[in-house]
Amino acid sequence: MKSLIWITAVLTVFCLMLSIWHPASAETNLNLYFGASNIKVNDISADLDGGRSAVIGGRLEYWAQQTPFLGIGFDVSSFKTGQDNLLTESVMAILRVPLGKDVIHSQGRFFTYLALGPALISGAKIEPALVFRFGAEWLVDINIGFFAEHRLLNGTGFDVNQFIGGVAFKF
Repeated sequence: MKSLIWITAVLTVFCLMLSIWHPASAETNLNLYFGASNIKVNDISADLDGGRSAVIGGRLEYWAQQTPFLGIGFDVSSFKTGQDNLLTESVMAILRVPLGKDVIHSQGRFFTYLALGPALISGAKIEPALVFRFGAEWLVDINIGFFAEHRLLNGTGFDVNQFIGGVAFKF
């Protein structure tokens, strides 16, 4: 029930943001990443095995020129726990602070960011979770950057900590 409320709230915000933004002035990012995942099981009723594994994924982000500090993102990642391969899908509201503005990088060259939203972890069964992430991104070119972040997935009876890094493509 909590996950349904979170999903509804995020989708409502997404629709409101789309209704006030002009597509011609939008910034879209595609992020590809790889990292490490650590699963901690807090409750034996959780249907997950604890442990460490690699994580790989991608994220699509949307930013409007009118509000360059507020965006939305859709993230898909995969990691392994025990014998199960898990797939995580999440929708997030993202708050970023652009730094290092110049003539070439009018929206900033360096960003710190926070994101929060609902997630679904699909394996043997589907588990709802809440995802929180924070990180930093550095643009090395006008359309390419590198980022590093920490992500926490908090579900019923388990926590997943992920440390990831990757490349961001802006278009």
